[in-house]
Amino acid sequence: MTAYRRRTSSQAWLARRQYATLGQFLEVLFTLEAVAVSFGLVPSVNYFCMRISMNKFRVAGTAVAAAALIGLAHSPASAATDVTVYGPSFKSGCAHASTGHFASYGETFTVYDKCADGWSAVVKVDVAPYKADGGYDFLIWNPNGADGSPVTVNKSYAEGTGICMQAGSGEYSSGETGGGWGYWSCGVA
Repeated sequence: MTAYRRRTSSQAWLARRQYATLGQFLEVLFTLEAVAVSFGLVPSVNYFCMRISMNKFRVAGTAVAAAALIGLAHSPASAATDVTVYGPSFKSGCAHASTGHFASYGETFTVYDKCADGWSAVVKVDVAPYKADGGYDFLIWNPNGADGSPVTVNKSYAEGTGICMQAGSGEYSSGETGGGWGYWSCGVA
C-alpha cells in the first residue's frame, strides 16, 4: 500500500500564496509557528523568534563581509605614499641642512641642500627588502650647495615596493657621510 499524505488547508494556502513583502512572509511564518507550538512540535514561541533573530544577524554579517571583500577587490594592492626626510643642521639659522623627497608618482628622488654650512646634502635610500643594522641600497648626493639646484634621480620600482630614506650631510669629494642624520621615514612606490 502506498503511503498517501494529504495536504492540510494551511499547506495548500501556503503553496498558492505569493509574498509581496517580507512582512507578509513573517506573518505567515508566525502563523505556522503558532500551529506548530499548539501541536507540541516545537518547544516554544521564543525558539522561532531566537532563530529568526540569529538568522538576521548571520545574513547581515554575510552582507557586510561580502561588501568588504568587493571593496578590497576593486582597491589597489597598496596605496602609494610620498616621503620627505630632513637632515639636522649644526649651523644656527638653518632649520635643516638637507631635505630629501621621494615622489611615488614617477618614482623620483629629489635632494635639496638647505643650509650654506660647507657640507653637501646626502640621502640614504633603502629599498625593500630592507637591509639590517642601518644599511642602505644607495646614496644620492647634492654637491650644488644651498644656492644651487636640487638633484633629481629617476628610478623604476614595482607597485607596492617599500622605500625608506634618511637625510644627512657629508663631504662629497671624499664620500664621507660624517654629518648628522635625521630619522628614517618610509613610503610605498
